[in-house]
Order: sequence, then C-alpha cells, then structure tokens
Amino acid sequence: MDESPRQTQLDRIERRQKYILALLIVPYLVWFATITDVVIAAFLYFVLGVIAFVLITIRRRNRDTAAQ
Repeated sequence: MDESPRQTQLDRIERRQKYILALLIVPYLVWFATITDVVIAAFLYFVLGVIAFVLITIRRRNRDTAAQ
C-alpha cells in the first residue's frame, strides 16, 4: 500500500491548522499593541518574526535531510 497520498493529506491538514492558529493570534497582537507603545510592539513582533523564520528554516532543512 502506498502511504504517499495519505501523508500528503495529513500535511495539508497540518498546514491548515497552522494557518488557523496564526489567524487566532492576530487579535491578541493588535490588543498588545494598543496597550503598549506601538514602536515597542513593532520591535517585539519583528523579533518574534525573525525567530519564527529561523525555526521554520531549521525545521525544513532537518526534514529535507531526513528524507534523503
């Protein structure tokens, strides 16, 4: 039996879950920006974005090397 179609479907479900979580986080980020200074919030969001980018890049590289 080929598990490839099932794995593809599971990957799509996981990606959708991440999109939904990202959409749920946005109102909290806006709320945080309203109670703090916008410049401070923007700096913190920038730092969080860089950290998220680095973590995603590392995860993809590890997944690519594990597949080989």
